[in-house]
Amino acid sequence: MIRATLVFAVCALAVGCRGRSILEEVTPGSVGDGGAPSSDGGQPISGCRADELICGGTCIDPQSNPTHCGFCGLNCAAGQVCNLGRCAISCSMPLATCGGSCVSLASDPRHCGGCGTACAGVKVCAGGACLCPPGLASCGGGCADLASDPASCGACGVACASGEVCSAGKCASACATSLTSCGGACVHLPSSNTNCGRCGVVCSAGTSCSAGTCVCPSGLALCGGSCVDTGSSPFHCGGCGMTCKTGEVCSQGRCMTTCGTGLTACGGACVNLTSDGANCGMCGITCAGGTTCQRGSCACPAGKTLCGGVCIDLAVDRANCGACGRACPGGQLCSPAGCVTTCPAGTTVCAGACVNTGNNPGNCGGCGITCGSGRACVNGACVCGQGEMLCGGACVNTTNSPAHCGGCDKRCAAGQTCTNGACAGGCSSGLVDCNGRCVDTRMDAFNCGMCGKACPAGQICRIGVCQNDSMPCNGNGRMLCNGACIDTRNDASNCGMCGRICAQGQGCQNGTCR
Repeated sequence: MIRATLVFAVCALAVGCRGRSILEEVTPGSVGDGGAPSSDGGQPISGCRADELICGGTCIDPQSNPTHCGFCGLNCAAGQVCNLGRCAISCSMPLATCGGSCVSLASDPRHCGGCGTACAGVKVCAGGACLCPPGLASCGGGCADLASDPASCGACGVACASGEVCSAGKCASACATSLTSCGGACVHLPSSNTNCGRCGVVCSAGTSCSAGTCVCPSGLALCGGSCVDTGSSPFHCGGCGMTCKTGEVCSQGRCMTTCGTGLTACGGACVNLTSDGANCGMCGITCAGGTTCQRGSCACPAGKTLCGGVCIDLAVDRANCGACGRACPGGQLCSPAGCVTTCPAGTTVCAGACVNTGNNPGNCGGCGITCGSGRACVNGACVCGQGEMLCGGACVNTTNSPAHCGGCDKRCAAGQTCTNGACAGGCSSGLVDCNGRCVDTRMDAFNCGMCGKACPAGQICRIGVCQNDSMPCNGNGRMLCNGACIDTRNDASNCGMCGRICAQGQGCQNGTCR
């Protein structure tokens, strides 16, 4: 945690940052984890997403910001762009250049379909267009939940009268059983993403409401109010706030110099391009609109169909009933058999759809009761999958989760992995586990000879001993870079000289990026 504090403290002193002020975009009622990286002794950095840094009081994306590319203060030279956290002469395909930033026009909400075209409100960028997320309808330029919105109850523009509430897509005098009125909207507090546990508590980006608590999907951790993969995030490597050093990548929860077998480096994160939703098939390709990364391509989960860039359940969507774009006429309901005037036996009318509340995860046991965190609906109850356990509101596989290894809250020690419900393993030969990071104490200036022993300013670490930097690094291309002797002939982060980073896809050969 000390290393993360130092990094963010340095960022806070930087000037000329591009980004957004930390006073902007603070979600009311959002829930944090209390363990985010900080610069003031332990308080979370308010307003910044977990994948952002705070530089001079502004939240920036180090993956694409040319003024702070990779880390605060690393300014790309004139004519260069910030490509996945590294300065380069051009963006890697299929990313586009927008003001020196390399972005995906297909999924970036700040540059959706074109540079500077930002998606407003809760809309997401999918296929280069700003769309309402799954479960919400486009009404008058905004997005509405037709099941509970008193201004658009059951259909866009159908407003409930004064004193009425919107319950399961119908205006009524009171909410149905298990639902609670929050400003005239009847919601299920244990599963409502906009009223989680109590009215007004909004789940922050990436989280969903489960058992009245905002939780991350299985395999992700809540860091600073956003869900991150601590196995690959260079800013939360192995745990929230554990930041890798310049030139390092995060591979399976450890800061290393190279990625492990089968993984690809994407902006300091070692990911599996066949399954990573933020780097699907290629670095920088984000799956949006409810799609997930399956075998290197963004696709809808089973039971849903891609309609106009958003995953839709054709069995319950009145605007896309049975087929994309096939809307049910006024007064008709959507059923698995298509548009009908009366729901078949064994189904219940929920917001204009005929659903089986015994197995429908969006209406489990009753209208509006949603199963979150990957739970399935079985006999009207939300349950975790086989081999999983509900821990803190989220379904986790306790056979391989290092935070819940063999049971809820049974956390493995730093550097260990969870295999078959038991903690095992550690750092590879020659490396030492130092607060969740595998380091070479023979040359690491922050852990010289032993964990936590930092060399004084002006000294380097050689063979586990702090020495004056006037001593040579044995020559033969080795130079003093950031307190360590680096072979600049083959180091892609210090190619030919300290700080010269090779572009994405290039390596360093004899001091030249190739």
